Amino acid sequence: MRITGPRKKSIFAGGTVVTARVVRTTLLMLAVGYVGFMARTVSDMANNGDADGGGGRGHDAGRKKARGRALPPASPTKTWGRTKFTLDMFLVAGVNLGQYEMDGLGGAMQRADAHGAVSFELYEDFDIADQITGNEGWWDLVKYRHDLKRPSLSFYVDKIAQRRWMHKATGISITAPLVLKYKFELTDSNERDDEEKAIMRLLPEEGSYVSKPTHKSCSSGVWLVKLRGEDDSPLVAQGGHTLEEDHHWHHGREMSEELAEALNEQAGDFESWALIHVRPGLAIEERYTADGDDDRPAMEFKIFVIWGRVWLANWRKGSHRWGLIYRDGTVVDWSGYDEDHPTVPDFVDWDRVIEIAETLGANKDMYRVDIFVGVPAGLVPHDATEAEQHAATRVVVSETELHPTTTLKDEGLFEEAARLWIAGYRMGNYKVATNDEVPKAFLSKGYLTEFDVEEMTAV
Repeated sequence: MRITGPRKKSIFAGGTVVTARVVRTTLLMLAVGYVGFMARTVSDMANNGDADGGGGRGHDAGRKKARGRALPPASPTKTWGRTKFTLDMFLVAGVNLGQYEMDGLGGAMQRADAHGAVSFELYEDFDIADQITGNEGWWDLVKYRHDLKRPSLSFYVDKIAQRRWMHKATGISITAPLVLKYKFELTDSNERDDEEKAIMRLLPEEGSYVSKPTHKSCSSGVWLVKLRGEDDSPLVAQGGHTLEEDHHWHHGREMSEELAEALNEQAGDFESWALIHVRPGLAIEERYTADGDDDRPAMEFKIFVIWGRVWLANWRKGSHRWGLIYRDGTVVDWSGYDEDHPTVPDFVDWDRVIEIAETLGANKDMYRVDIFVGVPAGLVPHDATEAEQHAATRVVVSETELHPTTTLKDEGLFEEAARLWIAGYRMGNYKVATNDEVPKAFLSKGYLTEFDVEEMTAV
């Protein structure tokens, strides 16, 4: 919506005669209040229009104002020393962001020559140019994202909306959902007991699956389940990745109780504003596993995308980190380097992993895309050959994240990420554009139904 000034107030009240001095004082107060109002608007209001009504602006670090928003000082005081993690080349929209602060000119660089390249279009709800000073570290930048009060950003951390939208709107494969329900879609009564019963009825009766609340993060409330028939207790992992026999399963009663409890809780205060404002819900989806081994977790890549380009992938198997990987597939030499995993396995379609991450990371200054490489549990028989196992391997999106809380031993890694993130604002070739990715139905309601998606994708 367009942000306008406050309504004019009458200087008369009930016919009372007002002196000239009062008139002048009142007008002065109104003027001061209006200026203060305009200085506070726009930066943290969601989906607000711009003073010029346009959808984008060119970036120019030398300007004092940009569409009514104060830009940061021209001369940051922070210096960036070269480390083993410094990237000399990080090309975005014709500009090598890897040169930022590495040419002896300091951090006051103006927009670099893009050599005629098309500008990077940054969605306006991701734009934090008015907060960037050039002195930030990684966690300062993440805190800016944490605090953004822009309702459209909730779309990117609403696991139900993302799963309903992603495959149909983009064609990108996801972990196949078996159940996707917002709390209000489960029952008409909104009663806790009815919600537990509804969840019990929705639980699969065979196979393997994952269940979780869709409005929480960091594996909170996640259950992994492998059913083994009536005669054997299922294998279950609660909030973890190691499956163990559960002799007290009782058809998932405890799990249903905990999921119902989670439906009546908000995300924690430590979570981002965007996640806290996601409608509570639950997802039950197929469980991914390693190639052919039904009980081991799948290979996962948590990929950091900066200005639409992959910077680094956090390579994991369940709760174990196997390594860090650069965009070109090189395994990073860092303090957590594991000699058992010096290269990305040949069966991993790394080009496809990068393609998916950069497709979803487009138009965003920083974004994380989590991708599984593996097979749905039970798809490949245990006696399959290695070639058969690898042929069945799929590349699917698990989830996306606006507010990553990943920690790494080597501080220089995230310092480099911060340098590249800041570089895009201070020297990059970008313009701010209207976000046309978030469905209108989500913007108007704050959630996305299956019917909404059908309407969106109808030919």
